[in-house]
Amino acid sequence: MKKFTYSLLFCAVIGSALLLGCSKAKDGGAASGSGTGTSTTAAAAVNAPLDMKIKWTVGKKYAQRMEMAQKMDMNMPNMPQPMKQEMNLTEDYSFSALKERDGGGTEVELEFVGFKIDSKMDERALMSFDTSQDVSQDGSNPMASTIRKMIGAHLKLLSDADGKVDKVEGYSEFMGRVAGGGKPQDRAMMQSFFNEDTLKQMCAWAKAMPGHPVKIGDTWPVKLDVSMGPMGTMIMDLKYTFKNWEQHDDRKCARLEYKGTMTSKPSGVPTPMAMKIEKGQLSGTTWYDPELAMVVDTVSDQDMTMKITMQGKPMNSKIAQKITVKLTEVTDLAK
Repeated sequence: MKKFTYSLLFCAVIGSALLLGCSKAKDGGAASGSGTGTSTTAAAAVNAPLDMKIKWTVGKKYAQRMEMAQKMDMNMPNMPQPMKQEMNLTEDYSFSALKERDGGGTEVELEFVGFKIDSKMDERALMSFDTSQDVSQDGSNPMASTIRKMIGAHLKLLSDADGKVDKVEGYSEFMGRVAGGGKPQDRAMMQSFFNEDTLKQMCAWAKAMPGHPVKIGDTWPVKLDVSMGPMGTMIMDLKYTFKNWEQHDDRKCARLEYKGTMTSKPSGVPTPMAMKIEKGQLSGTTWYDPELAMVVDTVSDQDMTMKITMQGKPMNSKIAQKITVKLTEVTDLAK
């Protein structure tokens, strides 16, 4: 059971680390013009270059939800047929824009709000866990206590003037809260899953922006190296395209499409669980709202072969997953 729990959580973290966008906001949409004169102006505006930047509004709280639906064929040692595993994961978290930094950028507070996971293997229930339920329903889930300690935990992410996160504050305190007092191997596992790079990746949308004004039809490359601690580094090579303007959830958004490859390289550090990604392909759609200065919706499809060696035993899996991230609400911070 513990092996499967680690495998599930590990795949979930991989999924969340791959996201390059967040979702729709419910605080209103952009107004559209009408009439002949405004139509001409609107047409010119549509064809004008757009400088996409990520900008946090100080005093606002951005609540987000990530949902992942995953299907996996696991080839286990001494088993003639692969085991079919399905998992549905939901993570709720928020970003609060606290204050501007000297020289530009923003101090943003990340808070973990909720976590839910349901999984089955060969039609047999494997795990069901929801932090909104009473702790008495956790049963023998070995990771329940650790995950519950994440809820309400805070970290500060410091962005530069372009919206890119360049520093994490409070990481030692965070890790002490979620893994302190536990077994050394559990702490090492959590540090691999939630290292500073993966936490930065939770709001890495600025890295997907072109860095210069673009028009419809323009493309630009995005390359990301995401550290997974002792388990190595994920490498994503993507190409983004500004496809068109689109009314999306009551917002006038720039629709971006991306596709590319995903691989991994080892860290060279001995670890109980080694990972290698092969034949990784990902594609998706992102909607950017210039009025909000945020990516407001992202849907991503990912396919890969993941080779895991755990305690010397191979466990190769073919994985297909769909991930969405939605900004569910934007509110004022309490004064």
